[in-house]
Parts: sequence; C-alpha cells; structure tokens
Amino acid sequence: MRRLVPFILLLALAGCPGCPVTFNSNPTGPFMPMAKSGPYTITVDGVERRIDDSYYLALPDGLQFTMDVTVSSVPPDKAAALTIAWPYMRDAYLKETYLRSSITKAGSGPTPPVGIGVALVVREGIKMSGHRIGLKLTEIQARLAAEQ
Repeated sequence: MRRLVPFILLLALAGCPGCPVTFNSNPTGPFMPMAKSGPYTITVDGVERRIDDSYYLALPDGLQFTMDVTVSSVPPDKAAALTIAWPYMRDAYLKETYLRSSITKAGSGPTPPVGIGVALVVREGIKMSGHRIGLKLTEIQARLAAEQ
C-alpha cells in the first residue's frame, strides 16, 4: 500500500490526457471564459463606460470576444439589448480590443475571433440576471458602413 500511494499521488498531480478538466467542480465546457480581464473603463462618444470583465468564449460558430457590463435593468428584447450593447461593440471593433489576446486551439494554431458580444448584467447581491447579445464581425462591419 505504501508503494501505491506515491503512484496515485503522481497521477493526481500529473492529470491524464483526455480526462475532463473541472473548474469549481463543474466540467469546463465550450462556454468557459478564456483570457479574462477587467474591470476597466473605456470612453465612447465622450462618455466613460465601465466594463466589468472581458473574455473569449468558444461558441459553436467560432470564438467570441465578450464584455460584461452592469445595467440597472434587463432589456426586454434583443432590439433594446443591441441598442445598449452597440457602443461597446463598436468601440471594441474600432479600437481592435477584441484582438487583445491570442487563443490557440490545440492542433490548429491561433483562433481569431469571429464576433463580439456584450452580456448586460443586473447584479442583486449574489444573484445575477441579464441578456447576452452578440454580432459577427461581418454584421458589425455592415452596421458601421450604414452609420456613415
């Protein structure tokens, strides 16, 4: 038994390839935030705006740069959410902050973001609710072109 304990300890410390990794006792999944940063403040149209966190999410259609922003109430629908989120998305695209980190997918190299998202979050103590909205980079480019 004494010989078995160091062997088990070595396996526990080394991990095992292909085994699920856990974070806070939950399996990491495709929506696990990567390269998290924040809080920080940006200035958009002369107004200071706070970003609580920013990170990358591996979504089914590609990598999304996402920002968490605290709001006073959850927007009632996608249109209202986009109205609030758009200045953050526009700023991240124009200043290229969505490219702040490089995420490498095992076996295939760097994975560039394909979209930018904003999570509009209402915080009530430890309870959180909100609305997450995202746009593809091509959709952001089209909206910017329409603004001109």
